[in-house]
Amino acid sequence: MSLVKNLTKTFKITFNPVQERVFQHATRMQGDVARLIEHLPTPAQHALSRTLGMPNIYPGLNPHVRLLLAVRRHVNKDGLIKASPEASRKAFREEMRGIVKRPTPVAAIENLTLDTEEGPLAARLYRADTKAILPLMVFYHGGAFMTGDVDTHDEACRVLCKHGHFQVLSVEYRLAPEHPAPAASIDAVNACKWAHAHAQELGADPSLICVAGDSAGGNLAAVVAQQLQKTAAAPCAQCLIYPVTESVKDFPSMSTYDKHLFLSMEDHRRAKLAYEGKSLLPPE
Repeated sequence: MSLVKNLTKTFKITFNPVQERVFQHATRMQGDVARLIEHLPTPAQHALSRTLGMPNIYPGLNPHVRLLLAVRRHVNKDGLIKASPEASRKAFREEMRGIVKRPTPVAAIENLTLDTEEGPLAARLYRADTKAILPLMVFYHGGAFMTGDVDTHDEACRVLCKHGHFQVLSVEYRLAPEHPAPAASIDAVNACKWAHAHAQELGADPSLICVAGDSAGGNLAAVVAQQLQKTAAAPCAQCLIYPVTESVKDFPSMSTYDKHLFLSMEDHRRAKLAYEGKSLLPPE
């Protein structure tokens, strides 16, 4: 039975033709699906999660989040980090592209190339104000050190720029496994140095530069703050969004929350191998 028919029969919910098409084409319209299901009653969200095969093993999980994960699991069956780096990057780009319907407006956006000691780095500058001298956030995207770019985190940087009211410099660093550690952290440090040296051009106060990032990017932001401390380019603050701060030990929570959430232990294993420049394929 289709998702639409299941909900209609069980909860007497009526869908218009547009809503029906959203569910039927969930693989290509994840963002629209997420916006639509947010308005479903809680019992309907639970029923749809079960229809998609999402077990209710985390009773405290918000029903809308559970349903979003169910849709994601239905579409992306083999996890975030796949055996092929190219496949991982393609899937991540498509998934992130489907989330945002209308990009958050900012004053101006400019694509840049940072000329660093290790070579050029692509970057994108988001301006909250094109005239005022504002604080600057140097942002490093997440993606397990092997996926992600300025496009996948475009909306996140727009939101930070608009609501934080500072300029945001989103930086692309070299990705694993083609460029294993410490390539990413070297690029992250060099990008912050570049931002400090060119702060005036960016409409920023060089004494008010902070570093930020999510997941792998949070790790890089923390590394930058540590390595540049007591230097002229030292950031004045860190904004670490669920950063990776431990990659050696396995903690109980990793196995407890291994299944049916965003990241699995297999994703962690593959990401770690990639960051070390090793093959993601299992040994023969």
